[in-house]
Amino acid sequence: MDLIQQVANQIPVSDDPLVVAVSTGVDSMVLLHVLLQLKVPIVVAHVNHRLRPQSDQEAAWLTEFCAAHQIPLVIKTWEHPPSHGIETAAREFRYQFFASVMKKYQSSVLLTAHHQNDLVETIFMKLTRGGWWNNLIGIQPVRSFAGGKLVRPLLGCSKASLLAWATTHHVTWFEDETNQDSTILRNWFRRQLNDQWRKKFPQLGKHIQAYSEQLATVEATLAAYLTQVTSQLRLGQHFSLVKWRQLDGAVQRSWLQMSWQTAGIRDVSWDQLKQIQQQLMTTTKSNGTLMLAHGWQIKWSYEEFWWQKVDKTLKTTGVKAGDVVELEKQYFVQPIGQVTWQTKPTTDHLLARFELRADQLPLIRRPWQAGDRIRLAQGGHQKVRRILIDQKVPVDLRPQQMVVVTKDQEVLWVEGRKVASLPPVADGIELYLYQQGEEHT
Repeated sequence: MDLIQQVANQIPVSDDPLVVAVSTGVDSMVLLHVLLQLKVPIVVAHVNHRLRPQSDQEAAWLTEFCAAHQIPLVIKTWEHPPSHGIETAAREFRYQFFASVMKKYQSSVLLTAHHQNDLVETIFMKLTRGGWWNNLIGIQPVRSFAGGKLVRPLLGCSKASLLAWATTHHVTWFEDETNQDSTILRNWFRRQLNDQWRKKFPQLGKHIQAYSEQLATVEATLAAYLTQVTSQLRLGQHFSLVKWRQLDGAVQRSWLQMSWQTAGIRDVSWDQLKQIQQQLMTTTKSNGTLMLAHGWQIKWSYEEFWWQKVDKTLKTTGVKAGDVVELEKQYFVQPIGQVTWQTKPTTDHLLARFELRADQLPLIRRPWQAGDRIRLAQGGHQKVRRILIDQKVPVDLRPQQMVVVTKDQEVLWVEGRKVASLPPVADGIELYLYQQGEEHT
């Protein structure tokens, strides 16, 4: 298929301009020339990384080119590159800039000039690094980006075909001399593939692209199925350990992998996943914790399990021991959300109403203590410790449980779990405990 027609088939129809990332290399300059022939509205976005002496020269040349062709151009200069991790930092800088250009020009499409060789190199690099199978999907022709789409219309084209087109159509481009630096991992892979694999297997690029597309289809199908599994397992913010154990072993592993990736849990190996699966299947402990990378934990308690970051766990209450409860102020309480203590009725969801003597105020919010107990409606008291056990609160989370007490340490509320039943007080002060939220107003 003719390259111009191929690009025309890939780019979405839009009245708004398409943002085109142009580096002045042969790939992006071919894409730019094709778009000019298609006469679609475009905006060129260029990053001057200033990592090479000719960077300023390339930016100046592109400025003249866009002016001659009446193309809007936005250039961003990278003023403060880091001393290490330059490739990753440069990529993040570029895409943040591209997103800002899209916003400025109200564009929903970013076009980049990634091609088939880029896909092959990426997959070979991922193979050597290890990781999850769906990483081998590599570069996709279309993905979500900045509220719109990132489209790669040249992904089906080989580098050789783009060079041939550029030569035939007298396209001017600049060669980045760092592409010859074999100390850069991608350049090393590129050289090995060009010198060895592509000579022996000329259809390598097409075959790998086909595998990539097939893997993307499998991933989408599996994700739809595992989303249904998630709805069956969910118990509020946690998941049913009982139902998870009833799943086929392959489904268990696939579901854990998908869920962790969705949560942003990284650097978990396939062997570690299988070990965790085995421990969740065979443990006889009512409560337990398994450590993952970057502060993540897998936790279970009785018939539920979940994952969380250690630092977030320690901040759920957000208060210090012995804080005075401020009336009409909102507090965040696990697991029910925002609550407030009021002196007058409101339209929010009423959790409890108390009548207190003036000498019982102010109310104090503090962690529960051994010996704390709560008055019951039928008479008598129940220990806070027993409430936490009955409600199957994980052992390591119990020290963080907060209670609200009167000045004389009478427990009014085990936060989010149980309220006291106090007898009426003559001429007492009325206090209302409300749960906030749209569903209650």
